Amino acid sequence: MQNSAKANLILCPRHGGKSIDLDMLRQFLAIDGDPSLFDGLQILQEKDFCRQHMGQYPVLYLNLKTVDAEDFDTACDQLAKLLSDTAQSMSYLAASEKLSEYDHTQYDRILHLAEVPQGAAHSDLSTK
Repeated sequence: MQNSAKANLILCPRHGGKSIDLDMLRQFLAIDGDPSLFDGLQILQEKDFCRQHMGQYPVLYLNLKTVDAEDFDTACDQLAKLLSDTAQSMSYLAASEKLSEYDHTQYDRILHLAEVPQGAAHSDLSTK
């Protein structure tokens, strides 16, 4: 957290504990996370840190395991559905005053990616 960037990409080898680690991190940082999961843990003794970071961020959590297709168009369609579903789970962003008009437009496009005709998702994903 001390050397954070605007976005962080965390990669680990297979069976390296990614899912549990990332889910814990998501629950801690996410606006819609569950702080009760940390009851009784030492992290809560770091009051300033928790006040500054716990539940303060929109966290985009994508599990790309669900994108499994025989061809490119189908994979793009599955990715579009995953992105759309993830955007829907973060619906509080639609009313956020922290997003610019452009950001709101982009968020709306992502919300509706799953409605793009089958096979056409990859062209919409690659624009802008």
